[in-house]
Amino acid sequence: LLHHLGEPEALLKELIMSPPRARIASAAQNLRDLGAIRDDGSVASLGRIAVFMPTTIQLTKLVVVAWALGIPADGIVIAAALSTQDVFKLAASANCRVPEDFPQHLAHNYVTRARYDAGQFSEPIMYRNLYMDYLSVNKANKGQYYQWLDESCVAVSRMSQFAALVVELAAKLGAAVPSAKDHPALRKLVGLKRTQQLSAREIDDLFTKDYDRLKCALVGAFQPSFVQGEINTQNKNKGKINSCGFDPKKTCLLQQIKPPEMADVDNLWNFCASLAPTKDVKLNDTGKIAFIECGDDCEVRVPQSDVVHQMPLVAQLLHQFMMKNCKFKVLTDQGIWHEPAKIGSPNFLGGMKWHVNGMRTMGSPYWRSNMGYMCEMRDELKCHWGVCSSLLGREGPDQVRITGLTILPPPGSMSGTVMILAFLSGPFKVTFVGKESDPGFKGVMIVPTDAQGYEARPMMLTFAPGWWSADDMRRLNDFRMAMNELLTTPEQDAAEAVQEMYAELMSVVHRHRAAKKGPQNTFFPVADERIGKSTGDIAAEARLVPPPCGCLEIFEVG
Repeated sequence: LLHHLGEPEALLKELIMSPPRARIASAAQNLRDLGAIRDDGSVASLGRIAVFMPTTIQLTKLVVVAWALGIPADGIVIAAALSTQDVFKLAASANCRVPEDFPQHLAHNYVTRARYDAGQFSEPIMYRNLYMDYLSVNKANKGQYYQWLDESCVAVSRMSQFAALVVELAAKLGAAVPSAKDHPALRKLVGLKRTQQLSAREIDDLFTKDYDRLKCALVGAFQPSFVQGEINTQNKNKGKINSCGFDPKKTCLLQQIKPPEMADVDNLWNFCASLAPTKDVKLNDTGKIAFIECGDDCEVRVPQSDVVHQMPLVAQLLHQFMMKNCKFKVLTDQGIWHEPAKIGSPNFLGGMKWHVNGMRTMGSPYWRSNMGYMCEMRDELKCHWGVCSSLLGREGPDQVRITGLTILPPPGSMSGTVMILAFLSGPFKVTFVGKESDPGFKGVMIVPTDAQGYEARPMMLTFAPGWWSADDMRRLNDFRMAMNELLTTPEQDAAEAVQEMYAELMSVVHRHRAAKKGPQNTFFPVADERIGKSTGDIAAEARLVPPPCGCLEIFEVG
């Protein structure tokens, strides 16, 4: 990135072992989209800050965006977590005294992750919440600390590395941005000692309770790595589940049950109840299909979520055991010898499959993650949108692994759509759907323009429950311009201006949610919806006007 040597792409092409030109161009475009380099190849302020930070460009941007939004501690902790190996221990049969202990071992690990997620469906937020709990532990008392590590399924060496990196990142941000050095949160993090314990009030003062603000920072750092969760509304087992006599939205169907002795009501109930809350179990007339009515996950301190109405824990865990051979204590205790086996094939209504934004490629969250298998029980929703820290590694010929996944607020809340528009940058065509005048736009379609050899899959987003107006667009552009100025001149005054514009932008969302008068926006697009003449929609393509500074263009419509 030495500007006087020429453009980075040209410099890299001169290397003896030069990467493929397409990869060089893609990497350079990614740095431009992130705002780390300018169009002329010179290093932008974000790139200079990144020199100080022992993290990737994306995670450096997360730290900067979180600071700009007034939540620097949250961004620093998440950046540290995503820079280190997963602090949670891997649930494995090798770590169990006897093979029959593995199902409960895995269930404890899985439920613990779900508790720290706190209903947000976000791996980054899960790690932040874990760190908050870590700060409350008396680490000077080794017995208490190691008990917490064991109960939380956390590896001691990884937790130590994680905690040390938090302090280092806070110090590095203060060095890179001197005007931020005196921020109370940065001073607190920099001054943390290895065994220091904080009070509940100190922890609450350090971290935000505003999950929308935190998810907005994650979008700002990781866009355009968006993924779409398409909800299956045509489940072939829907009729069986609906007619089984249990609550269909709490019922898991299990077929191809193995070993054969598990196709028994008592054995299956005891096994499921040992994993997570279970209400009832029954078999069909042939005895080959089981229906498991899940219990209330609040019994194990896993809260209900407004983000995703997910299948209950016992159904999620049955999906885990579909992937892993195990032995069953309920059978061994009865003297029934059996080989390790996968429990069978579980099925739940509203399952989701993941599409990588704009591509034909499918995405696959890590199967041990709490988002490895997801469902949505609300009938009006057809898809969810998320953002991830990386799309690396293959899960097959047409799938990539999704890591650091965060599910955005659902369609119908408006805030998820606004988060995406607040930070969208790169080669996109943006088209608003509906009328700019009363009542306003009902949605927006975003299509990548750099797709080669295939038709790009669009992002169709809704403004429900409200309608997007010209005044709303002005507030959106004001926020984007404030972010441009912050990324061009990263100073505390600029960060405070971003926070002011963010409050103005979110006031738009709150106003639309609270509106009681006028027509209600009921636009909930299907996963592959497009604007077309057949739909009768009015389309208004936005002009993306280059800003005076920064990389976030200004939206102009009309």
